[in-house]
Amino acid sequence: MSTDLDDLIRAALAERAEDAPAAGRVIARAPRPGAARRTTVRRRWTRGLAVAGLAGALAVTGAVLAPRLLPGETPFEPAMSFAYDGTPRSAEAYRLVLDAPGWIVPGPDGSVTDASHIGGVDYEPSGSGRRAPRLDISWGDSSTYQEGLRFAGSFDTADDGVTELPIEVLGQEATYWRNAGEDAFRVVLPLTAGHYQVITGTGMSKAEFEELLTQLRWVDQAEFDAALPVRYLTAQERSATIEQLLTGVPLPESYDEDQLTSLQPNRYHLAIDVAKGAVCAWYDEWKAASEADDDSRIERAETALAEARSWPLRQEFAGSDAAHLLPDAPTVTEEPRGNPDAPSGPEAYGCV
Repeated sequence: MSTDLDDLIRAALAERAEDAPAAGRVIARAPRPGAARRTTVRRRWTRGLAVAGLAGALAVTGAVLAPRLLPGETPFEPAMSFAYDGTPRSAEAYRLVLDAPGWIVPGPDGSVTDASHIGGVDYEPSGSGRRAPRLDISWGDSSTYQEGLRFAGSFDTADDGVTELPIEVLGQEATYWRNAGEDAFRVVLPLTAGHYQVITGTGMSKAEFEELLTQLRWVDQAEFDAALPVRYLTAQERSATIEQLLTGVPLPESYDEDQLTSLQPNRYHLAIDVAKGAVCAWYDEWKAASEADDDSRIERAETALAEARSWPLRQEFAGSDAAHLLPDAPTVTEEPRGNPDAPSGPEAYGCV
C-alpha cells in the first residue's frame, strides 16, 4: 500500500526524471509491520521531511532516510525502493540482465538457460575464484510461480535466520528475503503479464546486493541474446545448430520440424532439447501405431528408441548429467509412476 512519503518521493523523482538513471537511485520507504505502526511512521516521516525539506532529503544520490524511533520502539531495517524510469515493461520483456561493470556470465555454458516456461542467467565478478559472489537471475511463467515462491538453496528453511522485508524493484512490489547467516538474499517479483522473476545474491553484503538491484534491465528475446557473451547462440544460430545436431538421427515419417524448437542459447542445453525432441517424435509415432494396432510401425518405433544410444547426438552428453538420456530412450514407452520428483515414462522427456 502506498504511503504519503511514496507519493512525495515519486513526485520529486518525476520532476527530476532527466537526472535519474534508468535503473534508479535507492530511496527509503516506511515499513509495513501493521496498520497502527504505519500511521505513526507516516506522521514522523512527513513531519521530518517538512522540517528538512524534501529537496534536501533527496539531494544525495543513494541516500537512505531512516525515521527517528520513539522511546520503547524497536529499530527496523527500512525497506528499499528502487526507482526506475517509469516505463512499464512489455509482455515480451520479462527477462532481466545485469549491467554492472566487472560482472560477467561465467563458464561453463550452463550459466544461461532459456526455455518457453523458465530460464535464467548467472553473474559473478570477472577473475574471481571458486567462492566468488554470485547473482542468479531467473524467470518463469505461471506454471512455475508457486515453485519460485518457495525457499530454495540458502532459503530452504524459514527459520529465525531468514528475515522477510518489503521492497519495490523496477516499479514492482516484491518479496525480499535475507538469510544473514549465509550472506544470501533473494527478491521475488510478482507474476505480471504471465511471468515472474527471482533475483538471488550470495557471498555478498546486503549493500552490495541492493546496489546490483539498481543495475538490472528488462529485455526481450532479441535484447537478451545481444546481452550474452559471443559464445552463446543467437536465434538464427540456434536453428542452424539444431539442424547440425540432428545429423545422423533417424526420425519417423510423421515427424514435423515444428515439433522440435528450443530457446536454449548454449549448445549443451540445446542438445538436450534436441535429444528429448527426437525421443518424443518416436514416442508419438509409437503411441499412434499402438492406437492403430499397427505392429510393423510399433516395431520400427521400438527399434529406433533402442538404437538411440548410438545416435551421434549422444557425444554431446559424454560424462555429463544428461548422459543417460539416449541410452534410456526405450523407457519413454513405459507407464509413468506419477512421482513429480522423479518423472518417468513420457514425462521424463517432456513428451506431453
